[in-house]
Amino acid sequence: MDIVNGKTGIAVDCFLECREAVNRKLESLRPFSAAPTLENAFELALFPGGKRLRPIMALACGELFGKRTDALLTVAVAVELLHTASLVFDDLPAMDNADARRGKPTLHKLYTPHLAVLCGHGMVSQALHLPTQSELSDSACRKIIAELSSCIGPHGMAAGQADDLDGTVIDNDYDALLVAEWKTGHLFRAAAYCGAVAGGAPDKAALLLAECGLHLGIAYQIADDLQDHETEDNPRRSVNVALLLGRDGAKQAFHKEISQARKLAGKAAADGAIMDFVEIMESYV
Repeated sequence: MDIVNGKTGIAVDCFLECREAVNRKLESLRPFSAAPTLENAFELALFPGGKRLRPIMALACGELFGKRTDALLTVAVAVELLHTASLVFDDLPAMDNADARRGKPTLHKLYTPHLAVLCGHGMVSQALHLPTQSELSDSACRKIIAELSSCIGPHGMAAGQADDLDGTVIDNDYDALLVAEWKTGHLFRAAAYCGAVAGGAPDKAALLLAECGLHLGIAYQIADDLQDHETEDNPRRSVNVALLLGRDGAKQAFHKEISQARKLAGKAAADGAIMDFVEIMESYV
């Protein structure tokens, strides 16, 4: 889904400008690998990319506290590398066994599952390495790497994917929303927190923005589940908030998460791009 499709205005213009900045920074990382086949796999997985929501969130949070810097852009693309790696892993035959991603064959279909695994592994490694090569302070770098590594681990995205694949264990709305938090919320949280830290945010503001990002991530997953529920004739056997809560219940949960995000952004004295981000998200459902 494209949350800016058909929308116009200053907020959308800023959103699209941030996306282009992220793409340019990603392109500057070439070559991605010394191995030509792995280089091609990185290219196919990263370009053309999707909405770049998570790195845009990082930029928006960082720019609340100063100008856009190369260090901030570096953190934003590190977030996108983790997100892309998660998609490569999710598509694998042992996971979702997906044939297509964004209208094109998935990486393991174009090449092999083992190359897709190596590509995802390489992206995770690169994402955690990049902040150490930036002009971030040692303290900021430690905080960012700790957050990025934690969000993809066994108490974050890995946990969400485990329960998503074992959808039979999920039988209530609390569990469904928890899986949405693990699957998607944690990387949005990391994007907001790491962007804020890279921008020089005080600890309190960075933590408030992190929680704002968490609620936006859960909202985004609910919106995605609603779209899957409405467009797929035979949804795959996985956790879908709309299936468990019903369409109306999922919409109520979505707007509750958006409301929490707006409150937290307000407490962090966030304005401009962050509130624009919330408004764009809210208009989707």
